[in-house]
Amino acid sequence: MERNISFFNNLLLRCLWISLTIFLIGTMSSCTKYLYLPTQSNPSYSLSYQPQVKKWVNWNILFNPGTSASVQNAALQNITQYVTNYVNTWNTNHGTSFTYTPFYISCPCDPSLFNFTATPLAGSGSLPLPPPLPPKNVGGSGGEIDYVQMNYPMIIDSAVGDSNKIYASNKIVLNTTSIDSTKTLAVMDTGLDTALFQNNFHGLLWRDPLTYTIRNFQFFTNGRSLDDFGDDNDVKHGTAVTSLALEALENYTSQTQNNVKPLVMVLKVLDNNGAGSTFTVSCALSYTIQHQATIVNASLGYYSAGDVDSILYHYVQLTNSAVTKPIPIFAAAGNLPVSPVSGLACSPAAPGNELTLASPGTRLFFPACFNGSFSNVTAVTSLKDPLTACFYQNYSSTFVNLGVVQNPGSPDCCKFKVAFKNSGYIGSSFATPVVSGKVMGCLLTTPGTSVPACLGLVSTLPSPVPTNPATSQGKYLNFSTP
Repeated sequence: MERNISFFNNLLLRCLWISLTIFLIGTMSSCTKYLYLPTQSNPSYSLSYQPQVKKWVNWNILFNPGTSASVQNAALQNITQYVTNYVNTWNTNHGTSFTYTPFYISCPCDPSLFNFTATPLAGSGSLPLPPPLPPKNVGGSGGEIDYVQMNYPMIIDSAVGDSNKIYASNKIVLNTTSIDSTKTLAVMDTGLDTALFQNNFHGLLWRDPLTYTIRNFQFFTNGRSLDDFGDDNDVKHGTAVTSLALEALENYTSQTQNNVKPLVMVLKVLDNNGAGSTFTVSCALSYTIQHQATIVNASLGYYSAGDVDSILYHYVQLTNSAVTKPIPIFAAAGNLPVSPVSGLACSPAAPGNELTLASPGTRLFFPACFNGSFSNVTAVTSLKDPLTACFYQNYSSTFVNLGVVQNPGSPDCCKFKVAFKNSGYIGSSFATPVVSGKVMGCLLTTPGTSVPACLGLVSTLPSPVPTNPATSQGKYLNFSTP
């Protein structure tokens, strides 16, 4: 209890400092900004931030570890002044009168990470282009700021299927099990709807053993408490991903008559529309590092023509060099960003689906494509057969490590079904938790086995290796759902 009180006191002090920071910054543009993070005594979030308004500027700011609050405060003011100067110069040169609202949000579990947005309020004439990213030394020495980076939008990568209808009466049934509390499966997604599980899931929910549990990394858009994890996505993306991981785990552990399960760390990094950002994902990754998750499932990503988000890269790098041991990340390889057409799912993927560094035409999907830099990242796609990616799925013999052949030989190939959605789900979003679950099952039933060894046990390498495989060396695994 004393530790909990200390946590909330520290959180309250931090919130007061952030509010003061925003007030001081706000005086520069004559607009006062408010930020109230949820606390135990005040679980709601007071919104002056307007999540539905498109942000003219949207930057992430990473400070060097140990930077004091006062130095951070000065740096944030300098960044705001940089934007203010840009707007003033534009107004002077173009005879306009634009004003804007700056807003800062801090990662509730990591004092080094901030998000800065600016929204135009008023003005006549054409809206100026956003200012270029400021240099690290803007308004100061630059020693305190590690990176300023665009906040890339993160999306659920998948075309979800033929229908959005959810059958809430069709519950997911999990086998009677014991729980290994030393193993944690972290799922970064839209949250979890425990009501769709027959046993309500509660025994499997990971909780911080020492203090307040943080699950909601969309607090500034949904206005809910930091421990809220409800899945408000209309197709229950996060719930489906979690259930597929547990089904794959049970499929593996049933071979050993050992139905042990891990705890599930729910990380709500995507909103009800399945949208998040590199800020919410980076913040959640920091949380998994602090709590040494066993596996991270990331059925999300952003497309890039080659640019690498330096802040997301930083946090993925930290998972690869975590204090105890690297934390494996299983990441979706992505899909064509289109609505699915019935009957096309099992057609071979088009050449445009390839993840490649070819120039021109570089097409990457992060964090999956960080596997070229970090051995703890595994990119997963969905396959029609061992040699062919499904129609909507990304593929690459360079950037995709493993494919899942879903319902091999069946008309339902490339479609992942769960109890509460008869039409099923399409996409590498749902292939990814199959691999996460299989590997977790291996770790649970074979103590001392490494993740690379488990990947070898659950997957197949064709012999001979095909000339143009859809994955690295043609690696795949078979999986079937009802």
